[in-house]
Amino acid sequence: MKAIVAACALAIPALASADEVGHWYVNPNFGGVSVDNDRPVQDKDWLYGIGIGKHVNRGLSIELNQTGAQVGGGPGRSDLSLWGTSLDFLGVMNRGGWVSPYVSVGAGVLSDEPSPGRNSTDFMTQAGLGMFINAGARSVLLEGERQKFLNEDWPRIYATIQRLGLKAEDLLSGASRPPSPDTARSKAAEAKAAERKR
Repeated sequence: MKAIVAACALAIPALASADEVGHWYVNPNFGGVSVDNDRPVQDKDWLYGIGIGKHVNRGLSIELNQTGAQVGGGPGRSDLSLWGTSLDFLGVMNRGGWVSPYVSVGAGVLSDEPSPGRNSTDFMTQAGLGMFINAGARSVLLEGERQKFLNEDWPRIYATIQRLGLKAEDLLSGASRPPSPDTARSKAAEAKAAERKR
């Protein structure tokens, strides 16, 4: 007799570091369990647990998870305890990004403990979806913006500065005061002369 129709656990998004490969992590989770009609217990109840995992490489993490649920029997009926232990393999995408989604599959054992009643242990499989949130996401994003600025924007800006003959003091003071008419005419003349030389 099959006790569980569906179980859904929501892992609290694990915080990952920018350089997480080779590191261990702890993964608390919670969710819900739905029990079939063959059992004299409530249809649904809470599911909770904890896991420990390791980021093996950029595409793979492995977790050992323990989850459990105490399904109430209602007035005059027995309760049902369900405990599952599984070894799960997570295929991780966008490792090192701000958000790293993953697909997980795993297998393990499920302990079915009615009270009163006879306990049983069965083989179980699981599949799921989730994501890691990079704790250093801001640094990662800023580093990407810095590189883009230095590689794409700065060469164009630097060429403009050179073409206009601007000096550091011109750039630093230019933000606080408008250029004088003489300076503007002088810069325009220099720019035209530079254009004629090309």
